[in-house]
Amino acid sequence: MEQKRRLRIKPTLFFPFVENALKHGSLNDKESFINITLKETEDRQLSYCLVNSTEHQDDNRFKLKNSGQFGLQALQDLLDAYYPNSNIEHRTLPNKQYLSKLTLNLN
Repeated sequence: MEQKRRLRIKPTLFFPFVENALKHGSLNDKESFINITLKETEDRQLSYCLVNSTEHQDDNRFKLKNSGQFGLQALQDLLDAYYPNSNIEHRTLPNKQYLSKLTLNLN
């Protein structure tokens, strides 16, 4: 029987993703959406994936380097301190969608 285990993860890691999806998403559109998926992989990584609708196809809001965006820099600082070897990915998807993905190394 597979044993379930508890993971303790700082919830503030997820706030910047939702905040930016709300801030830059197409919330005035009836078809707007935010989809969030959270799962643990077999190799002890936690994958948090957020896909949201955007108003523009070329949405480049998540540039961390020299962006001046406090929330994302604070997120990177938290990752560096508590979850080394973790990864943040952001990219534009077709059909005015944007993907933000956080992968935490739980080892």
